Amino acid sequence: MKVLLVTDSFPPRCGGSGHSVHALARALGDAEADVRVLQRAAGARPGRRALEVGGVAGVRLVMPEVRTPIVRDLYRAAVRDPALARAIREAIDDERPDVIHAQQGSNFAPALRAARGAGVAVVATVRDYAPICLRTTRFSGGAICPGCSAARLAACFADRYGAPAWAFAPMVPLVLIATRRRTRVLSAFDRVIAVSGYVRDRLSAGGVTAPIEVVSNVPPAPPAKPPRPAAASGFEYVLFAGKLNREKGADGLAAVAAALPAHARLVVLGDGPLAPALDEAASAGAPIVRCGDVTNDEVLAWIAHARALLLPSRWPEPLSRLLLEAGASGVPVVALATGGTAELIRDGENGRLAVEAAALPGLVAELVTDAGLRGRLAAGARRIAATRPDRVAIVGRMLDVYREAVAAA
Repeated sequence: MKVLLVTDSFPPRCGGSGHSVHALARALGDAEADVRVLQRAAGARPGRRALEVGGVAGVRLVMPEVRTPIVRDLYRAAVRDPALARAIREAIDDERPDVIHAQQGSNFAPALRAARGAGVAVVATVRDYAPICLRTTRFSGGAICPGCSAARLAACFADRYGAPAWAFAPMVPLVLIATRRRTRVLSAFDRVIAVSGYVRDRLSAGGVTAPIEVVSNVPPAPPAKPPRPAAASGFEYVLFAGKLNREKGADGLAAVAAALPAHARLVVLGDGPLAPALDEAASAGAPIVRCGDVTNDEVLAWIAHARALLLPSRWPEPLSRLLLEAGASGVPVVALATGGTAELIRDGENGRLAVEAAALPGLVAELVTDAGLRGRLAAGARRIAATRPDRVAIVGRMLDVYREAVAAA
């Protein structure tokens, strides 16, 4: 089976989505599939670059990015998407893959266009809500959005850009058309993969009609415990890793830190718009240690020695890779029960789940101070991780989906 993975995110510097794509590519290669990667990346020096990371090879297509709202979307539709479709078609001509596997919503339309033009099967993995939500997160105004409508879209734009909602009213019909077009594009794929049952259900409710399979991200292998990070010497800590914004719940981190016992710290790995507020709180004496963006290997080392992993995301996380990494290391999780998180975390067995963000500080403090509870949850984390589908099972199911897509195409 020859597979072309099309992605916006890939190591060495990327988030969980990119590391999940890399893990899939490696696992497919271990199963003797012939895998190539085509990554679309933003950069000031456009062109093609050879890509090779951890035994996975391909091409990185570097393109300029426009950051001005509205203009950015028009640029992507008029320039970036056609360029990516051409690059995919050239890769099809050169590599003759059996299937194109698009990994993020921004790649779905170009991948479909190129694959259909060449008569090649096309599969999509949905890692957010781009096919049914303009902002991809189903999160607006500090809460999970129940669905798009004219009134909600105007409020969503106002929340995003800080202007009165009425100012965006003329754009609402165009945005509704664009969002519905994304849904139709995904419906035209031969097969769709959702990373959790929650995502599958939201896609179906949002009008996606293509066959949808739930296939989890490829889990990490149980690691040999890495050395304790040098910056973590002398204290116990709870770990947060992610973008510092409202969606990830970073505005509640100071309250969690304030509830910790005197011997513990909150370690924050990441950057984002709320970083200055956290740095200011740390300077004022809050037990917060912020390390900014780090490599995935460094994240794994921080996870391995943490008392708990904190996932306070307010948006409905489709399936955070951090949960798989914490389970593989036997680290309990404290999280908000949003999105697909409750499919991995069982309250009282491998972590604690909260319905409201206000409950998180107390749950974290209890876990840090109660060694018996922490030990039971850590044992549960290892036990539950061992019962989930392993790399071989997930790759086997993925290959089945590819074969089904080829037959459908």
